[in-house]
Amino acid sequence: MNPLTHSHSFFSLFVSSFQLYRKHFLPMVLLTGVLLIPSMLLGIGGLIGAEILLFFLMWQVLDGAMALGVIGLAFGLTFPIVGILNTLRSRVFWGAMHIAVLRCLLFFGMIGMMGTPFPINVMMVALWLFSLFAFSLAQPVYMVEQIRGMPALARSFKLVRTKLARVFGVFMIIIIMLELFLQSLMNTFISEDDVERLERLQSGLVTKSQVDYTDIIGLFSQSLEIVIDPYRWSLYLVGIFFFPFAAILLGLLYFDLAHRESGFQLERMEQLSRRLFGAPPQGPQAAEPPERPEGKEQ
Repeated sequence: MNPLTHSHSFFSLFVSSFQLYRKHFLPMVLLTGVLLIPSMLLGIGGLIGAEILLFFLMWQVLDGAMALGVIGLAFGLTFPIVGILNTLRSRVFWGAMHIAVLRCLLFFGMIGMMGTPFPINVMMVALWLFSLFAFSLAQPVYMVEQIRGMPALARSFKLVRTKLARVFGVFMIIIIMLELFLQSLMNTFISEDDVERLERLQSGLVTKSQVDYTDIIGLFSQSLEIVIDPYRWSLYLVGIFFFPFAAILLGLLYFDLAHRESGFQLERMEQLSRRLFGAPPQGPQAAEPPERPEGKEQ
């Protein structure tokens, strides 16, 4: 199976992603860990806001990095962690960060507009949810097709709309798995004393006859102090061990949709692999012939 040209079913996307993740577990986890180290250092330095922002920006960069890894694997390389990191040391990294920032601006901008009157706020919620997965392939688009900035988001949307139900299903399963893993770890790390403190804070707010804005802010800040460390370590563990699988899944989804749309020129993909990672150790290998796109399959 050539991961660049294989026409996947919805189920086979998950199976193939897990097989790649299991086979190349160590380098994928190491790559993810290296990308998340800068945000961890910000957290250790007490810059919580900057840590959270950089964490989610680097999560998006990982999606594009894993797409490059899939290209290397398709042409006979072991997972090219060194080649990917060398690529991210160039201007390529800033292009990936540009797209990540654009997605964050769209994300938070739409959240800010949810306070508008009905029915505009309902429309904003719908657009916010749609934007989460409509632009989810922008990083692979940038890394593979070298399309930068807003055109990368537009290209992602063009691909997503061809198989909207499939992309939505994949994205929702990723979110559900992420929440399950995160909640399981949170339940492990947070102590019973901390849970009791949270319950006392919430019950104290409920029993007040009048609640104003400062009460809500106070509850939020005190609750944050209790859960911040368990949440941080839970998020990093999920990031290091789950994000690689999710990124591979989105990468295979991107290649599947792009191949169905127009077919890939494997020669160009091989040139990209050789330019970034060099030739396979065994010497030149012929790529598997492209599979015929099956546009009718869901």
